[in-house]
Amino acid sequence: MDRLRDLFPLFRNADWTRGSGRPAAFVLSALMIAVLAVDPEPVRLVRERVFDAYQQIRPRDSSGSQVVIVEIDEVSLDREGQWPWPRARLARLIDRIADAGPRMIGVDLLFAEPDRHSPENALADWQIDDPVLRSRLDAWIASRPGNDTILAESLRLAPPSLISTLGIDPELDFTPPGTAADEAAPSILPEVLARHAAIVEPLAEIRRSASGTALTNIVPDSDGTVRRVPLLFWAMNSVQSSFALEAFRLGLGARGFTLAGDDHGLSAIRLAPHGVEIDTEFDGTIRPYFARSDRPALALAGDVPRSMMASGVLQQANGPQGLRNRWVLVGLSDPLLTNEWPTPLGERLSGVLLQAEILENLIDDAWLRRPAWARWLELATTATFTLLLIVLVPASARGRSAAITLGTAIGLVLLGFLVFRTSGHLLDGTAPAITGLAAFVVLTSAGYAIAMRQRRAIDAELNAARRVQQGILPAADDFASLAERLEVRAHLEPA
Repeated sequence: MDRLRDLFPLFRNADWTRGSGRPAAFVLSALMIAVLAVDPEPVRLVRERVFDAYQQIRPRDSSGSQVVIVEIDEVSLDREGQWPWPRARLARLIDRIADAGPRMIGVDLLFAEPDRHSPENALADWQIDDPVLRSRLDAWIASRPGNDTILAESLRLAPPSLISTLGIDPELDFTPPGTAADEAAPSILPEVLARHAAIVEPLAEIRRSASGTALTNIVPDSDGTVRRVPLLFWAMNSVQSSFALEAFRLGLGARGFTLAGDDHGLSAIRLAPHGVEIDTEFDGTIRPYFARSDRPALALAGDVPRSMMASGVLQQANGPQGLRNRWVLVGLSDPLLTNEWPTPLGERLSGVLLQAEILENLIDDAWLRRPAWARWLELATTATFTLLLIVLVPASARGRSAAITLGTAIGLVLLGFLVFRTSGHLLDGTAPAITGLAAFVVLTSAGYAIAMRQRRAIDAELNAARRVQQGILPAADDFASLAERLEVRAHLEPA
């Protein structure tokens, strides 16, 4: 201890904690660090909004995107008729897209029920009393395929095609026929993956014709914002792919995927045989890096629009241009017919636009990373910063300590954004900055209180000295006998 006192003047006073605000600052910092370690929902949401601000300041650049969206939007519905369209029309839309030579076609639409526009289904609602006419209509219907068969044939002849399924929750009390357990799945997967009791599947005829099916479910945060998206689900006692992951796999021509992880959860999804690895969080999710949806319409190389109206694709004489070797997604974007999901950029995206964002992230390896060690690094940084302030601030000049504290806090916040900008990793510099500033306020408040006490003590001592000196002087009446020519003046000096 004597050596420490010689090296550091701070330790020369054995009572260095007394009256300096250090104990209070230490207790406050310890409590704030404990709250950060527990990570309750309000703290987590504040941190997530810091990460939202990163994206708002620097959204993803989607120029050169390999994804094109064919939107069934309000204009398309005005031109082609109200939704749902006959599936023969959807088949014609898929045929037009397939003729343009895309890598794959993903149809973000659910075909769980027969097409009510198909002639055989529409005829069932007609009251036809004439048996001859009825017989002729039955013969005509029997001679042509139904709308579901036409759509299935278009999917079969198209490039790799994907159609959507929907996971449902236990309270819906839906039990599909035939569930099979996946014996090869790690035991941890049912605990960490997003779970659904069952899956609403497309009609068997349509499902068999498509190259794949996948879940389109989205899992927003507690405030409704979509920040993390599952690439895998646990449903029907097996691992199920998300729509974006399956679209990515089909576009690459990968046979399947394998999972990497440990007893704590997943760490990566590997697509064979391409060697593509998607590093995930422990629960099979990734954090999409969002692009602005109000970017210019001509966002692809060669002046190919990122999105096309379905009505335009159907009505173009020569078919759509610029789709060769691109991922094409088809889906509803009319807000009256589909859910819209809030994003960190403050925008609301339809399901197909959100799937396109996720797919672009997978293609460009652009998703954001929040590694497991990030939280521990933030806690260590917070503890180190606050301890340094607790030790140094009371022993430093007020102006210098304020400048150093404020500069370090700003530097930590800027460092978090710089790491995001350069590497795509999400680190929160605001937690150590706010904790350090809180400790600094306690320390400076204690220092100010000490200075005020010292000033009052000095003033009291000066006043006491004046009273003592005034008591030493003789009374004014004692000078009455002196000659009038004698002039007396009193001069007091503080002791």
